[in-house]
Amino acid sequence: MSTPGPPIVLFAVNQNFQKEEFRASLGAFFLAVTPISILVHLYSNSGLVLPLIINSFSMIPVIILGNVLGLRLFPYIPSHYIRNMALSILFVLGLSTIFFK
Repeated sequence: MSTPGPPIVLFAVNQNFQKEEFRASLGAFFLAVTPISILVHLYSNSGLVLPLIINSFSMIPVIILGNVLGLRLFPYIPSHYIRNMALSILFVLGLSTIFFK
């Protein structure tokens, strides 16, 4: 599974978007990139193997839960916390890449 998000998240954080613009920009990016990524994997036949497909589908409940919580909590989170949370998540993702790969 790939993580195409860190470069675009860093870009969005450095643009000093309002939290609504930040969220909308990332949503539009991933909406455009995900189908393209799936098509590239299908075409190259290199990345779609059964364990990856099973792992991806097993994450769907967590993704839905995260989206529901995010939609409910978003109006109450101050803009400067969004930036700090995004950078913290990127930091943890970077550490996990170093230590668990």
